[in-house]
Amino acid sequence: MPGEDLRDVFARVETVVVRLPSWMGDILMARPFLAELRRRTPARLVALVRSTYAELATWLPEVDDVLPLPDGPAWRRWAYLRRHRPPWVARSLGITLAHSLTSAVELYALGVPWRYGYDTDHRRAFLTHWMAMARERRTHESLHFLRLLLPIVGTIPEVPAALPALRLPETASPRADGPEVYGFVYADARHRPRAWPSERYVRLIQRLTACGWAVVVAWPPWTPPPAISGVHVLAPGVSLRELAETIRRARWFIGNDGGPAHLAAALGVPCVVIYGPGHPARHRPIGTGQPVRAVSADWPCSPCRQRFFRECRPVGPHLPACLDVLNVEFVWRQVAVALGLSG
Repeated sequence: MPGEDLRDVFARVETVVVRLPSWMGDILMARPFLAELRRRTPARLVALVRSTYAELATWLPEVDDVLPLPDGPAWRRWAYLRRHRPPWVARSLGITLAHSLTSAVELYALGVPWRYGYDTDHRRAFLTHWMAMARERRTHESLHFLRLLLPIVGTIPEVPAALPALRLPETASPRADGPEVYGFVYADARHRPRAWPSERYVRLIQRLTACGWAVVVAWPPWTPPPAISGVHVLAPGVSLRELAETIRRARWFIGNDGGPAHLAAALGVPCVVIYGPGHPARHRPIGTGQPVRAVSADWPCSPCRQRFFRECRPVGPHLPACLDVLNVEFVWRQVAVALGLSG
């Protein structure tokens, strides 16, 4: 099987298994790749994904089925996949969008006969086809995934300006303990140096409430939440489904560069996203046609490798200079334009 033309393999397989990336934002930036596969083949598309984001994968309109990976160490995932090989796997092509060695081993353990991905992390032994890694720092992540289609379809598709909204199931009614009409502020972050300072979010929220907005906020654990009238703080540890439902009902989203910003855009919510170590050229959310505005200092060193404070000095506790320069007035001007506010 090694050496077979990948285009011929793609033309005859009945299932394409796509090992999705490991993080929410990357999964949503993989949607253009999935949409192009959906357009190019009648084969069934199966998402192989970490159990943490298995529910998110079921909301992707481009995917037919989801195969969750169990939690725990890599060997446990491999053993699980070997024991639970579905009958269709013998006629499938596997493509890994994750760059790790373990993602290639997962396709091998699953029994996928043709396995393809970027040549990274010493994983050629587990891939039958591969492509050399080549990317520019400010190439959008979606285009990086779409480049893998070159040997399959003969071209690199463009990143679409908009995609259909996620298929989030409807719920019967909004939450009873929050406002009915509100905006959503995501002040949290997976890594604190990616978060605009909390005290600046407080001042921004005060301006929003002064303009008559109720605000639901996801607040970081490293600082007490604001006690502001008209502000509802989302409880820590809410499920992904509850977070998505809360964001979907919002009139707008303002927040840090991260997975929830991509989620908001994919749900059709107008967004203002604040970038520091990241850069919108690489990580701008893809929406459904609603506006997505980026706030960034556009420093030449961004996006950096985000090995925080090994390559630059903090200017405050956990605060990189590229976020510190974004003062409240600067961010407010962007927000006011996006929301049509004054004050």
